[in-house]
Amino acid sequence: MDRFRSIRELVDKNRLAAVGETGLDRIRHDSSMDSQIAMFRLHADLAEKAGLPLVLHSVRANSDILSEHSRRRPRSTWIIHGCSAGNQELEKIVSRGIAISMGPREFSRPGARENLHRTPSELLFLETDDSGVDIGEVYRIAAEKLDCPVEILARRIHENWRRLFGDPTETVS
Repeated sequence: MDRFRSIRELVDKNRLAAVGETGLDRIRHDSSMDSQIAMFRLHADLAEKAGLPLVLHSVRANSDILSEHSRRRPRSTWIIHGCSAGNQELEKIVSRGIAISMGPREFSRPGARENLHRTPSELLFLETDDSGVDIGEVYRIAAEKLDCPVEILARRIHENWRRLFGDPTETVS
């Protein structure tokens, strides 16, 4: 709880742009689902109260996250990072206005092209995560899968970023 208290203090001081990464992981065995859900709910409450985006980790738990989203009906944007949902699951996620972030790991999976095409551009983010791949290469791969010029994709994602996090050229003091 000390970590959570530290996060709450940073939110109170207006020092965070988002809350997370938090979430649920059904293959993690060092933390019960009950304790993961309890911590997830604390983070979701904090994000909602502060009006900040919530960045989510989901391993075999998208249905749990969708259930929480339906129950809460948050005003703040939720973003599933490293989203590798199947086609039907992805459609449920984006139909709720939950954004997704994809990177090299997700691009290597079957259905990546379809998932990119099924994701409304206003709900798409790209990431490198721990891949070691340059972000420019991630944009190039995504643009190729979307049959879209890199410049247009970059402009769309930049606008998503600005909408959620503000101008990336401004610095936090």
